[in-house]
Amino acid sequence: MRPVPTFGYRIGYFSICMDGKKQRIGIPMSLTWILLLVSLACSCPFDEPNSPKWNPMVREFYLKSTFSQNLGEKYQLGVDFSTGEKEGLPVQAPENGVIVELDESPLGLGKALVFLGESGNKWLYGNLGNFSLPLDSIFEAEKKRQGKNQLRLKLAELQSPKYKEYDTVAYSGSSGIGTRQLHMELWDIKGLTAINPCMVGVACHDSIAPKIMEAAIWDAANPVLPMRFTSAEALEGGCLEVDPMFQEPRIALRIFDESQKSFPSSLGVFSVLLRQNTEVLYRKEYQEQALKVGKWKNEEILDHDWHYLATGSVHNPNVKGFPTDLSAAIRNQMRMPAKKASLNVFKIELMDARLNPATYHLIAKPSCTPSSKRLGQVDPDSLLFTLLSRPWVNFAGCEKGVKVALLDSSKQILEKSVCDSVDHLPMQVAGILRKWPLARTITFGGKIPTPRAVAIFPLSSGAPIAWKQDDISIALTPLRPVFPTALAWEVRNERWSFHPKGLAVNSSIRTCLPDTCWNSVHIGNFERINDSTAPDIGNRRDTSGLRFGKPTRVLRFHIQEDGSGINNANDIQAKQGQVWIPVEYDPDTHDIQIQTVNLKAGVPIEIHLQDGKGNNRIRLVEVKK
Repeated sequence: MRPVPTFGYRIGYFSICMDGKKQRIGIPMSLTWILLLVSLACSCPFDEPNSPKWNPMVREFYLKSTFSQNLGEKYQLGVDFSTGEKEGLPVQAPENGVIVELDESPLGLGKALVFLGESGNKWLYGNLGNFSLPLDSIFEAEKKRQGKNQLRLKLAELQSPKYKEYDTVAYSGSSGIGTRQLHMELWDIKGLTAINPCMVGVACHDSIAPKIMEAAIWDAANPVLPMRFTSAEALEGGCLEVDPMFQEPRIALRIFDESQKSFPSSLGVFSVLLRQNTEVLYRKEYQEQALKVGKWKNEEILDHDWHYLATGSVHNPNVKGFPTDLSAAIRNQMRMPAKKASLNVFKIELMDARLNPATYHLIAKPSCTPSSKRLGQVDPDSLLFTLLSRPWVNFAGCEKGVKVALLDSSKQILEKSVCDSVDHLPMQVAGILRKWPLARTITFGGKIPTPRAVAIFPLSSGAPIAWKQDDISIALTPLRPVFPTALAWEVRNERWSFHPKGLAVNSSIRTCLPDTCWNSVHIGNFERINDSTAPDIGNRRDTSGLRFGKPTRVLRFHIQEDGSGINNANDIQAKQGQVWIPVEYDPDTHDIQIQTVNLKAGVPIEIHLQDGKGNNRIRLVEVKK
C-alpha cells in the first residue's frame, strides 16, 4: 500500500545511510552525528525519506509534466508519465481498493477512472486506452443502454471488482487531449486537496537537472523603465544584468527542465532557493504544497516557464521571503565595489521533481555579455503578444516603414506618429498608457500587409473591469495582479486575440459580441464562426488498434468540418440496423474510429454527425463480409 500522504515540509531532519539502510536524524544534532554525516556524505547515495518504490505501469517511465505546473490555461493537479509512445501497457492499482467512477470523453482526460484505496485516498488515472475487462464490460453495457459515447458513471462499492495492489485496472492510451501518456492524480479523503504523487512513494523518474534559460529584472518603483533581460550564457558566467537606475528591482527566472533527452518535455520546477551568503532571501517549494480546490492558482508561476521570485512559501525564520527584501539586496549589491560584490554573490539553487540540483552564483552588473536578445527577436508581424503575464506591442516595424498612431475612446487621433516618440522595440501596453493615458486604440498602417488595430485598456489592481469597445464588451474582476497592468486585444479575420493570456481572475470572464455572450475562466482567443455546412466523413481506412493491450481491427474515418467543431462525442452516433454501435472521437486528429469487434459483416453502418452549430448529416458505410 502507498504511504498515507503527509503535508509537512522536508525540513527539520537529515537522512543518512547506515548498513545499507536510511536513517533520519532529528534537529538539533550532536557534534558526533554531524561528523558522522560528513564522513558518510561521499559514500552514501542520495536518498529521500519517500524514495520512489512503485511504478504505475510496471516499467519505469519518465515524467512529461509535474504537479502544480502552469500549463498556460490551468495548473496541473497531478502528473503525466511518458509511455514511450506506446499504448496498451498495463496500469496497476496503487493500493488495495475499488473503482468508484468511470469516465469517457474526447476532451480533457479522455478515458479516466477514480480508484478508492483502503487508505481512504482517491487516485485518478486519465488518458487511458481501455479499462480492464470487468470494468470495460460494466461501462460498455451502460453506454449501450443509454446510447452515449460520452459518459460519466459512478459505481457503488459493490458494483466494482475488488483490486489488490499491482492488479491491472486499465491499459495506457492516448484518449482525450494530448499524446500517448498516463495522467495520475491523488486526492485526500475529503476530495478537496490534491497531493503530489511523487512525494508519497510513486516513482517519478527525472534524470536531467533544471536550467535557468533567462532572467528578467524590472523596477517596481518606475515601471516605465524598460526591463533588463540576462541570457542563459551570461547567467552561467555569473552575471545578472540590472539597470543601476532601478530603485525596487524585481526578478523573474525562466526555468526549463526536462526529464530525459529521448522525449524532451518542459516540466515544472520543484523548488527555488536564493541566498546571499548565509541569508536566505527567497525560498519556494512549489510541488511540495498540497493544492486546495478553488485555491490552486499560483501567481508566482507565469507564462509556463517563468517564475516570479515574490513571497516565499516555506515558514522559516531564516527566510525573509518578501520582494522588498530581495530588491534591497540587489540594489545594494549594484552599489558595492567589485571586490566587495564578489564576496556577496547571490546563490540560486534549483531542484526538479526528482530533486536533481542546479546552482548559479550571480553578481548584479549594469550589463552582461552575451546579453539577451529575447525582445529583439520577436517576429515583426507579432504586433501583440504576452510576455511575463503582460501585454506587449511590438514597434520594431517602425524601422521598416510601418506607421503607428494612437486614438482615444472617440476614435480621435491622440498621436499621429508614435514611431517618432518611442524606441523601435517591443513595449509594454502599460508603458503606452502611462505616456498617453487616454489612448484606447493603436493603429498600424504604412508598409504592412494588412492594416491592423489593437484595443488597449488600463487594469486596476483587484477592481472590477467593465470594458466596452467597438463590437465587444468584457467584464471581469482580476486576481491581485502581480504583473498585468493593462489588457489588449486585436481582431483579424473574425478572430479575436486577447492578452495577457492566462490572466487569473476572481470570477468568470463575461464576454459579449452584439449577437451573443458567454462566460470563460481565462483570457484567450475566440472567433466568430459562420458555418452552415454539415460535417462529413472522409475516406474509410482499415487500421489496427489495441483492445485490452492486444491488437484489434478498427475502421477509421476523418471528420470533414468547416470550423464550428464537434462539441460532444454524443453528437456522433452510429447504428447497424437497430443496434447502437460505440464510436470513439479523437479531437487531436479529428478522426472517428469503430472497432470491428462490435460489427456484423454485410450490414451497413448508419452514421449521424452534428457540429457545434447544429448542422446535421447522415452517412451509410458498407461493412465488408
